[in-house]
Amino acid sequence: MKKMLFSVFAVLVVLGCGGDMGDLPSCLKCVLCGSRDYNPSTEFCSAGTVYSRCGSRDYNPSTEFCSGSTVLSKSSSSVWSSSSFAPSSSSLNQGSSFVYCIIDGMCLDGPYTYNECFNNLRGLPSNSCIVPSSSSVMSSSSFGSSSSSSSSSSAPIFACTMTATAGTVGLAISPAPTATCNGSAITTGLAWTPTNLTPATVGSISVSVSTNSSVCSGMTAQCGSILVFTYSSLPYEGQSYKTIKIGTQTWMAENLNYNPDTGNSACNSNQTSNCVTYGRLYDWSTAMGFPSSCNSSFCYSQIQSPHRGICPAGWHIPNSEDWLKLLCYVDSTSDTTYFSFYFPMAGKYLKATSGWNSHNGTDAHGFSALPGGNGVLGSSSFNDVGNHGSWWSASEYNRNFANTLILYGDDTNSDKAGLYISDTNGNKSHLLSVRCLQD
Repeated sequence: MKKMLFSVFAVLVVLGCGGDMGDLPSCLKCVLCGSRDYNPSTEFCSAGTVYSRCGSRDYNPSTEFCSGSTVLSKSSSSVWSSSSFAPSSSSLNQGSSFVYCIIDGMCLDGPYTYNECFNNLRGLPSNSCIVPSSSSVMSSSSFGSSSSSSSSSSAPIFACTMTATAGTVGLAISPAPTATCNGSAITTGLAWTPTNLTPATVGSISVSVSTNSSVCSGMTAQCGSILVFTYSSLPYEGQSYKTIKIGTQTWMAENLNYNPDTGNSACNSNQTSNCVTYGRLYDWSTAMGFPSSCNSSFCYSQIQSPHRGICPAGWHIPNSEDWLKLLCYVDSTSDTTYFSFYFPMAGKYLKATSGWNSHNGTDAHGFSALPGGNGVLGSSSFNDVGNHGSWWSASEYNRNFANTLILYGDDTNSDKAGLYISDTNGNKSHLLSVRCLQD
């Protein structure tokens, strides 16, 4: 008997699990893995390394891994399906907590909820920091590439698409963003930020949406951001015009669409719909409220400062100085030549976000310039509606020409704005757009 006890004792000492004979009862309960002991109820040994059990199960770390309390098989393919990461959302609450989040082969300490790690970070929620080989880790760039045919076995994808880039305080964003779950549009159970898609403050506003319906319940998607302005309203001759303050100036944020029933004015191509969209076109004398003879003669002695013309009371036709002040505010750089001022980015900032056939602007200041084109009354010659915009100034260049602002829609000059002070643009008898400026 003594010989047996001595043999057991010797073995235990060699294994580092006990000291003297008095430790034998507790030492006999000791379970070793390599050179250390572990608790078989919560841990297991594999190849000399101690691992936490996965739920109540052991697993083979070389071919399997633990996610939550589920043992999953490591894939040899270059991309895991999302079902290989963690239990599907149908069997796991989005708020379930995990100790780690494995992202692109890196093990990040948590805790993380399933939603935070898998849905937001596109990572692998896990309670074991066992990083699979790089050949089997799904990067975030490959997450969204799964086809609709595999969506049934993938975690749900909740997304938002928004084309609007500008908005108005107190008015719903238009066009409204769209929310999708696994590629299908959803319209119920949505909560938008800002509330009801209606901005309450000016500036750059982030837009997002969350849902409590479908398999995407509990998820949030970012839609992007918009620039929000505060517009005022100006009633004039049966129509209400938006106005916007830019720097120290207050401008109409729409082209004038007023028929003075005198002088020369028209809708581009004589189509009423063009007046509704782009405003009315006027020759210089009509815009200034002068007789038609001023289209071919100097009338500077009749120009007041400010000069109202056909604008509402308290508003006026901007002169060259007024236009330059606006251009310098939105784009402080310019290339001056003997006949014009080019501002390389002002066009992009002043143009509306829609309404141009190509090269819409960012409307960074709410000016919302639209391309009304130009024309010559009586000749049925109308041009460039949807492509270019030209606006009168109250400043004469000579007896036949007045200075004009031009914004472009072509590939070469789409971001530019040009204030033309020359005899090659702004023929007084041509029909151009009008914007009014507050006195």
